[in-house]
Amino acid sequence: MQQLQGRAVVITGAESPLGRAAAQRVEREGARVIRIDSGTPAALAQAVEAAAKPLGGLHALVNVLPAKMAWAPFFVQQGDAELAQALQGVQAVAAAMRAARPHFVKTGARVVNVGSVFGSTSFDQLSASVTADHALQGLSRAGCRMGARQDPGQSPRTGRDRPARAAPLPREPDPWHRQSSLNNATMARDADGRYTCVVALRDPGVHNWIDTGGLHQTYAIQKWQGLPRGAHRVHQPTIEGRLVKLADLKRVLPPETRWVTPAERAPQLAQREAAFARRLLDR
Repeated sequence: MQQLQGRAVVITGAESPLGRAAAQRVEREGARVIRIDSGTPAALAQAVEAAAKPLGGLHALVNVLPAKMAWAPFFVQQGDAELAQALQGVQAVAAAMRAARPHFVKTGARVVNVGSVFGSTSFDQLSASVTADHALQGLSRAGCRMGARQDPGQSPRTGRDRPARAAPLPREPDPWHRQSSLNNATMARDADGRYTCVVALRDPGVHNWIDTGGLHQTYAIQKWQGLPRGAHRVHQPTIEGRLVKLADLKRVLPPETRWVTPAERAPQLAQREAAFARRLLDR
């Protein structure tokens, strides 16, 4: 049986790739879905109100924060307009939450706010996006605390505003003390010019180890830079992955793979920590 059969769900930010994917997924699970594109706080509140009424009770509100990739350092070129535009998306999410609240069913209603990984990290070149995603997390936590205040006469466990849990997902490993990233200067190259890395919870004894920091769920970003001009028109960079057991690594990895002992891993991590320390002005 479909898990969301007959449930009523409103999804805002439905014009975005994540919004479309969310709508398609919950529809496959049998939910009745109304999609709403991003807009101003007032417009989004009106749209949510209009969508919720005919549904006869709202089981879930999913808000997908539109991405605002204004690429500029905050103290150099980032203007007030970019920051205001990014924060308007958070204000619109708040307006949607307020508009949906009176229409939530008595038990089990959910609000899902979707941002980006910038809500759990920082990057000075995308200060507007980082600010908006951190604000979205604060709004989500504040909404959870608001949900703990029950309407008069409602049971603390079955009330309309049963508190939920707000947590950043996905999380990222500690990049300072964990080998959670590598680049072409720190990786060992294969004989054919490519690079092979092993992503694992514990040290597999491979030089090109990506440490997940004990996390079973996280995210990965692959970047190519410094390529010759026009190279992308001839050869598109590619990445491939496969799931193997640690015991099978020696069989599936290239024969020239560089293996390391714990004693050899220690200076590798020490060099990483020293490189991170050089990034901070007060060290």
